[in-house]
Amino acid sequence: MMRPFFGDDCERLRKELKWLADVLGDVRDCDVMTENLHEPLGRTENLLSGQDRFLAYLENQRIPARKRLKEALVSSRYEKLLNDLFELYRSPSPQLPPEKRPTRNYASKLIRKAGRKVRKSLGGLADPPSSEQLHEVRIAVKRLRYTCEYFKVLYRGKLRDTIKDCKLVQDCLGEHQDAAVAIGALKDIAQALSSERENTQAVMVTGALLEMQRRRVLERRELALPLLEDFAKRVAALAKLL
Repeated sequence: MMRPFFGDDCERLRKELKWLADVLGDVRDCDVMTENLHEPLGRTENLLSGQDRFLAYLENQRIPARKRLKEALVSSRYEKLLNDLFELYRSPSPQLPPEKRPTRNYASKLIRKAGRKVRKSLGGLADPPSSEQLHEVRIAVKRLRYTCEYFKVLYRGKLRDTIKDCKLVQDCLGEHQDAAVAIGALKDIAQALSSERENTQAVMVTGALLEMQRRRVLERRELALPLLEDFAKRVAALAKLL
């Protein structure tokens, strides 16, 4: 989206920001799962020793992720990224090349393109949709939201409701994705813990948490379906606002 404004540097910065996001994401995934699972753990009071062993295992998984993050934050690569972003901030306001002006026409083209990707992802949903499909919808909605937010000043409030609805869909599908990720992680944890006999209660705790996350996926999916149906109408009408 920003390449016409910033040229070739845009792609290089995008790759560096993705590197940082991946490093942060590993820690974030551990933190989100720990936070999401602490509340359900309170419902299995008869398995306290298993809970302690389960949480200890989870913390051990977090340690190497935090180590990688700390190493990244003191690296020359991160320092260069900060300097590049600061220089970008200090640079004169970017201008579109003549063939892409006026800016509002170019913005409308990008917003319509993002909207088409959302409609395509919604049109490809199975009945019921898989977690992978809903995640693809969330990514498409996120792109539409960010595109609308970047150019919203050009439309004098016309995109406000679209941005609000994008955020609502993102939040719902984000909770669904967190639960889906937790299910995969819990399966791996159960397999790792089951190799040692003293982890029997910890495996039982993991199984209980796994079932809770499966219910959470189903609940969020049920909430998402009518939300997505209404959102599809919003996106279909978006072109009229541009």
